[in-house]
Amino acid sequence: MAKAERLYRFLSACIYEIAIVWDVDPIRNPFAPGAGQPPPALVGRDVELGAARVALERLAQRRGTRGALYVGVRGVGKTVLLNAVRRAAGDAGWIVVKVEAARGRPLRRSIAQSLNTALRTATGRHVGGFDRALAVFKSFSLTTSPDGSLALGIDVDPAGGIANTGDLEIDLTELFGELGAAAADLGIGLVLLVDEMHEVDDHEIGAIVGALHDARQLGLPITVYGAGLPNLPSLLASTRNDAEQLFDVRHLDPFDDEVAAVALTSATTPEGVGWTGDAIRLVLDAAAGLPYFLQMYGKHVWDFALASPITGADARAGVASGRRELETVFIGAHWERATPAQRQYLEALTLLEVDGRASTRAIAESLGATLGSLSSTRDQLLRKGTLYAPDRGAVAFTTPGFADFVRAHAAS
Repeated sequence: MAKAERLYRFLSACIYEIAIVWDVDPIRNPFAPGAGQPPPALVGRDVELGAARVALERLAQRRGTRGALYVGVRGVGKTVLLNAVRRAAGDAGWIVVKVEAARGRPLRRSIAQSLNTALRTATGRHVGGFDRALAVFKSFSLTTSPDGSLALGIDVDPAGGIANTGDLEIDLTELFGELGAAAADLGIGLVLLVDEMHEVDDHEIGAIVGALHDARQLGLPITVYGAGLPNLPSLLASTRNDAEQLFDVRHLDPFDDEVAAVALTSATTPEGVGWTGDAIRLVLDAAAGLPYFLQMYGKHVWDFALASPITGADARAGVASGRRELETVFIGAHWERATPAQRQYLEALTLLEVDGRASTRAIAESLGATLGSLSSTRDQLLRKGTLYAPDRGAVAFTTPGFADFVRAHAAS
């Protein structure tokens, strides 16, 4: 074994032993950044989660309520909150259907796949309570996939002449009707959770809204919760005039410093690890209140720390390491997928942006082009989810820190 390798192993062993003694063992790192990954403690969203629990209970009692839309920029915790609602509904014994929308992936298929699992769980709890609903679901699923692959484990004959027209709104409305009636008889409900809802196409959004509207008029215990980028409410409004009346729109903002500090310390305190004031300040400034960024920086800072309390030096090293990972996996992927024309558009946006947004007309003028000639580039960036339209005639980054990344990349 080479001398350098022996020295490396010796030092690694020493550091590992010290970490165990001082309670900053990497194995016990409480931070786990990931898409929708629950944080060590869900802080800062008590109002939204409390409202969801009240709404679910009201609906189970056949009292009127609305669904909810969680909207905000990337990294603000929309999926985490949606998953918290999923757990609350599951704990109440509800039928829970969770789908993640994506362009090119039919929503009907995603609903059928998730509903298959949910219904098999429900029938195990309520033997015989869903016989008719199962037959209608099988009819719905066979229209999606005639080979029966989406109805595995549903051992009933399909119901004829219902939920099988191939028109999503008609079929979903009929399916919701049967499921809602069965759930009402059992004192439970059904919740459809749609993550990345801005990716759902207009026809599919219209189908969800139409089916939910019909269920609401019939007083059925069915609701829909969605999560998406800030332009999601306007996308829904463009499909049907009554869409906004069916949802409570919750704009999720970044945490203020007080809540962000709690998110950090509530994760490490149970592990016996504290923070110095300057260490917390460094992480708060870097994360800008975004829950995902707090988790990312927290993980890297912990991995650099050797003793409690975590110091400013630990925080500086961890923030630098975390920023590199964020630029690679959270921001860089959008940049790498951009064409030369799209990168030029993004660079122009960074020069003109105020609070992350800029006028499309100003961007065109800065590039010496017309609005019409850039409309395709703009639309492509919107479809990719790199940008969204906060107002008519304006664009903004969906990812905080993207402008800084583009500036740094352009200067390098």
